[in-house]
Amino acid sequence: MAEGPDPSEEAGTKALFRLSDAVEEGAWAAVAVDQQDSTLSLHLTTPANAPIGRYSLSLEASTGYQGSSFMLGQFTLLFNSWCPGTYCCGPVPVRAIKEGDLSTKYDAPFVFAEVNADVVDWIRQADGSLHKSINHSLVVGLKISTKSVGRDEREDITHNYKYPEGSPEEREAFKRANHLNKLVDKEETGVAMRIRVGEGMNRGSDFDVFAHITNSSPEEHTGRLLLCARTVSYNGILGPECGTKDLLSLSLEPYSEKSIPLRILYEKYCDCLTESNLIKVRGLLIEPAANSYLLAERDIYLENPEIKIRILGEPKQNRKLVAELSLQNPLTVALSGCAFTVEGAGLIQEQKTVDIPDPVEAGEEVKVRVDLLPLYAGRHKLVVNFDSDRLKAVKGFRNVIVGPS
Repeated sequence: MAEGPDPSEEAGTKALFRLSDAVEEGAWAAVAVDQQDSTLSLHLTTPANAPIGRYSLSLEASTGYQGSSFMLGQFTLLFNSWCPGTYCCGPVPVRAIKEGDLSTKYDAPFVFAEVNADVVDWIRQADGSLHKSINHSLVVGLKISTKSVGRDEREDITHNYKYPEGSPEEREAFKRANHLNKLVDKEETGVAMRIRVGEGMNRGSDFDVFAHITNSSPEEHTGRLLLCARTVSYNGILGPECGTKDLLSLSLEPYSEKSIPLRILYEKYCDCLTESNLIKVRGLLIEPAANSYLLAERDIYLENPEIKIRILGEPKQNRKLVAELSLQNPLTVALSGCAFTVEGAGLIQEQKTVDIPDPVEAGEEVKVRVDLLPLYAGRHKLVVNFDSDRLKAVKGFRNVIVGPS
């Protein structure tokens, strides 16, 4: 076995080993799993420190005084499943994750944590002291998704990875995984808080979010409520504040509930919103008498305007076709540097960009036409992207069924 132009045993890119009867972890090994008259199937394993790359595999056969070498072929080592390092994200059975069997190779503990981890928040006071908060917001493993087969829709596959919350099967899985903190009863004060949203949360609009607080206890609760909204990127990096509220004294009557609104203005988030269109809203209810810190949070996605796609004419193979693209500016200011980018396998030979020379005023609709030439019959997808100075990464698509010529 050799890899690279100058393979060497010292660098780990050259190795000579015999056929084995069993897999040997931690070293190069080859096991014959199937042997017929003219066919030999081998199972290869690598050491944990094997460099990734393209390897050549040769077989040396010896019969007494004579020997010969045969080139079996080449293989590419893209990742090393036997590496003991963290965040390898190698293959692991989905069933093992659901049952909490973390002894399964190769990254069961990591994948289990991806769908079951707890989030613990600590509140730092002005004097530097830390207080652990109560956070009932579901953040990790809430919705595990994939694309539906044959449909452009989201399919929820959470049930494949997790048992229903609070079920006996879930508790057994946590016991098996030694995830003991999930089995401990959550601290309860009788007060709960959720961040709720309304309709019409579109990019370019002002909207309200609500801290919905319920008191299910027979006692009155009094505390301070802090609400804060900040833009956030897809990887969790927080941006500037775009909305705050501080209620120094909030009273909750026994068995009552309240919804406290927070107004988020476009003029506050317009210059700091990322392409992710995400705003993180957090609410913190502090009860000094009970030394309680109740935290609720929610990531809010602002909807982009719709790209309307019209197909003009009957789609036929090797016949010119026209797609009409339009978008209405939802902002209160003009858009400059606007451009549509169009691509679609089987519909257009290469990516095409159409620049809009003039600014698109507030509320104005911009419309362009793009020529297509379907090369193959069948179902194809036309994908459109719109970019401008203030409105970026707006996506749209349309399925186009092309008939034979």
